Amino acid sequence: VDPDLLDWGTKSGSRKIFRDAGLELPEGFEDVANRDDVVRRLKDLREKRPGLRRAVIKLNESFAGAGNAIFTYPEELDDASIDEALERLDWGTENESSEVFFWKIERIGGIVEELVEVEGVRSPSVQLRIAPTGEILLVSTHEQLLGGSTGQRYMGCSFPADGAYRSVLQREAMKVGAVLRDKGVISRFGVDFLTWKEGGRWRCSAIEINLRMGGTTFPFLALEFLTSGELSGEDGLFRTARGDEKYYVATDALTSDRYRGLLPEDLIELAIEDHLLFDPTTETGVLFHMIGALSEHGKLGLIAIGDSPEGARDLFDQTV
Repeated sequence: VDPDLLDWGTKSGSRKIFRDAGLELPEGFEDVANRDDVVRRLKDLREKRPGLRRAVIKLNESFAGAGNAIFTYPEELDDASIDEALERLDWGTENESSEVFFWKIERIGGIVEELVEVEGVRSPSVQLRIAPTGEILLVSTHEQLLGGSTGQRYMGCSFPADGAYRSVLQREAMKVGAVLRDKGVISRFGVDFLTWKEGGRWRCSAIEINLRMGGTTFPFLALEFLTSGELSGEDGLFRTARGDEKYYVATDALTSDRYRGLLPEDLIELAIEDHLLFDPTTETGVLFHMIGALSEHGKLGLIAIGDSPEGARDLFDQTV
């Protein structure tokens, strides 16, 4: 993307785009520039959302949930109590501290917004591309698999997003694409949402634009490459050149100390023995990637491709 337009992919820029596109988004404030701003906006947020228990503070530029901090409101809502509570943030990554976090806030800015805490909340995403012609192209939808200590760290994804709200997500994301296009953006990008059921219907709240390739980009490109298939824009399903539907579960963060010392050759031998590797005759199976990190770091990525959501999940679990 044009470097002059990168701000539209920050946390603050995302919220502004969502408003211009008419999307629902969490209550909050963008463009916080220091600790005093954060204290003030946390108070303002509680006034707008009486009874709110927790909020999230996000760095403008971060990925995979690593720049998110969860704030728990103290009983007293004066400046001093809120400032003291900022020393007890729950971090989205290890080895973070208030001192370093607020140094980053002063350097790159951030946002404060409500933490949506409802039963059954999910975090799907939509991937699109704005072509040089101005055409907005739907690429894919995913359910994001989140984890970590705060439950906000990206761990992987499953394709596609739930059919109960897939078409709504696609429609809302296309609105974002139209606004970005009008601002001159030509790029791949993703839009993250929160979805939950309320009163018998699904609500969708937009939370972030990733103005770049993301963790969901490679798995889908790999599926296209392996099967010569494509996404149907009408139902959001992927069909191979043979016309078969395909689904997958993927991660780029499968990590275990028990994997250390395994060579790539060992991994492939194990996968062959258990009949896990992708089979071009059935167009199902597992594609491994990042295997160069396996021996030293005990880390690798994988994409488990199946003929159904359940088949892909079973294959993923079997591989793990």
